[in-house]
Amino acid sequence: MDEQNQTVCFSGVVTNNVIRQLWEMTEAEKAEIVDSPDRWMQRWWIYFARLTVNAAGEVCEIEEIARRETGAGMSVRPENMEAPRILETPLPEDARSTRKEMIKIASQYWDGVNKLIDPDIVPMHPDARLFEVGTPVTDEMARPNSMKTNYITPRFKWDCIKRRFPVVDEITGVCISTNHMIAQEITSPTGYVTDIFKIEYGLIKYIYAFHDHGISFVDWEGVGPQTSAECD
Repeated sequence: MDEQNQTVCFSGVVTNNVIRQLWEMTEAEKAEIVDSPDRWMQRWWIYFARLTVNAAGEVCEIEEIARRETGAGMSVRPENMEAPRILETPLPEDARSTRKEMIKIASQYWDGVNKLIDPDIVPMHPDARLFEVGTPVTDEMARPNSMKTNYITPRFKWDCIKRRFPVVDEITGVCISTNHMIAQEITSPTGYVTDIFKIEYGLIKYIYAFHDHGISFVDWEGVGPQTSAECD
C-alpha cells in the first residue's frame, strides 16, 4: 500500500471456485453440467491487481494482469505457488532506503534492461533472486550473482517505456514498478511487465516479475521518472 499515491496492489493466485459453486447447486443444476463440462473445470490464474482512489476515496483506476500458465520453461503451476512472504517483512531501520532512493534503484534496473546505462553498475545483491510468474529463474545458491550474470547479457535488452511506480514502501523495502517492454531481439517477446522489487541496504535482493507477453499497446501513460537520470 502507498498512502502518497493512494494506491494498493495485490499479487497472488485466484480461482473460479468451482467446488464451492457445486456445493451450492441443486441436483437439477448439477445435471446440466453434462452439457457444458468445460465450464466446470477448476481453473487457476496468477493475478496482479492495482487499485487507486481519488481524494473522495472513490476507486478511479483499476489495473489487472492475469495469466493461467506460468510460461515456457517455468515449472510452478498457479495452484502450487507459495506466497512470497519475504515481501511483507519489515526491514531493520538501517536497511531501509528513502522513497526517492528506491525509485532510482528501480529506474536503474530498467535503464540496465534498456542498456541506457552499464548494467553492471545497477545495485544488485550477489544473492539476488529473480522469480518470473512464480518460478525462480536464477539460482543464487549454486551460482552467486546469477541474476546479474543473466541481466548484463547483451541480448537481454528491451526498451522500457511508460514506466510507473504505483507503490513504494520504505518500511518493507518494496517498490512496485510497471512498464511496457518493447523487444529489441526478434526472438524476444514484447509485453507489459510489473516487477515487485525488494530493496535492502540499497541493493536489489528479490524481484517478483509478472508479465503478459504479446501486448503491443498499453493505454497507461508513464508516471514519474522515465530514466534514472531524472531521479537526481
